[in-house]
Amino acid sequence: MKAKKPLLYILIFIFSGNVLIAESQQEDMSGEYLGKVWSGGELLPIKTIFKIGTRNNLSGTYEIEEKERVISGVIRACEEVNPSQFKCIWQDEYGYGDFNFIINGLNTQFYGYWNEIGDKGQYIWHGEK
Repeated sequence: MKAKKPLLYILIFIFSGNVLIAESQQEDMSGEYLGKVWSGGELLPIKTIFKIGTRNNLSGTYEIEEKERVISGVIRACEEVNPSQFKCIWQDEYGYGDFNFIINGLNTQFYGYWNEIGDKGQYIWHGEK
């Protein structure tokens, strides 16, 4: 994603631990979400994939469709702040930052925002199964 700079930025929150997800939520939350992300002054298509690791930790990947290419990145170091509310770190070739989101009760949609580390802005990032 691009903040007000020519580089792509996405948000994720730096955290030293992993989030443990209840087993009943794991299958439902894992999967592919299609949505939009604010990047470079416009909403761009994004595919976000969440997965649950062997230790029940949440992580994922994403692909942003820029005009001429696809930017791939990772989502890591997720922490469950409250039930259905998460803080993670995004990272790709342009940098890293905070990614905070809330997932609905059916685990079919998430709504969140991202920023670059040190940036106080909040940029849209959402998806739906």
